[in-house]
Amino acid sequence: MGQNLIKLEPTMLALDASTTHVGFVIATESSYIDGGEIAVKGTTDKRLLDIYSYTLAMLEQKPTIETIVVESPVYVARRGKGDAGARTFGTLSELKGVLRLLAIQMDKRFIDVHPWAVKIALTKSRYATKAKMIEEAKRRIGGVKGEHHADALGVWLAGRKKL
Repeated sequence: MGQNLIKLEPTMLALDASTTHVGFVIATESSYIDGGEIAVKGTTDKRLLDIYSYTLAMLEQKPTIETIVVESPVYVARRGKGDAGARTFGTLSELKGVLRLLAIQMDKRFIDVHPWAVKIALTKSRYATKAKMIEEAKRRIGGVKGEHHADALGVWLAGRKKL
């Protein structure tokens, strides 16, 4: 007599990382499960290590996570701020590499999505403001814990299209 086995839908971890905060969403291809934001402080190396550690803990706590989705960093010149845009881009590029390495180490699929794809997936406009992103995230899931949580929801929505 055969057993009825329930196949769990693969789970994704979507991350929107800045140099000081990480928004995250844990979801299946079709359903939002959990999300929030984590603040990181200290030197760049400490922040990168903390984000790595938080992500590793999430992967260990949720073994059904098969895919990590991140928003690709883009260079944004910051008028009147010297080379701040280049430094931020460099740090976010390093972070993407750290997260990709973690995916390789944990045998997880790694997907990166362009920021425009994130905005379009959440709001249908590549020109959406942070306020519009938060508003749309609230409409979709209710409580949103901040702009990075809202962005992570867009990362998840965009990442689903690449599965």
